[in-house]
Amino acid sequence: MRRFRCSAMFLGLLLPLIGCTGSSPYGEVEGEVTFDGQPLAEGVIRFTPVNGNAGTASALIENGKFVEKKVPVALHRVEISSPKLPKGFNSQKQMMEGTVGEGPALEELIPRRYNSDSQLTADIKPGKNPLKFELTSKH
Repeated sequence: MRRFRCSAMFLGLLLPLIGCTGSSPYGEVEGEVTFDGQPLAEGVIRFTPVNGNAGTASALIENGKFVEKKVPVALHRVEISSPKLPKGFNSQKQMMEGTVGEGPALEELIPRRYNSDSQLTADIKPGKNPLKFELTSKH
């Protein structure tokens, strides 16, 4: 019985250490987006895992900067969009926080090669991941 208690106590001390050595399933992304050499005023950046084995993440872009603290560790396809604001909205943040309903189709200001046809990628690792995307209107 004494041997059992010693083994149980040893495992009780060892298990928390095992948990600490594993890496987080998330990384933090922080970065900037420029469009034709200027900070992108407003937009959205989306991270979609290439292998489909993790969740997606997105962040608002404001004055060319974005931050998202919980992006799954994986190789991601990155989509960047900046829709032209419909009348009555002052910012994309206000538009995204509003109610979803019928309205005019949004015109995308960023070329499709950076959003719906994006080939941009980011390999997200545990910890901080600084990113920079320099987009252009010309090929």
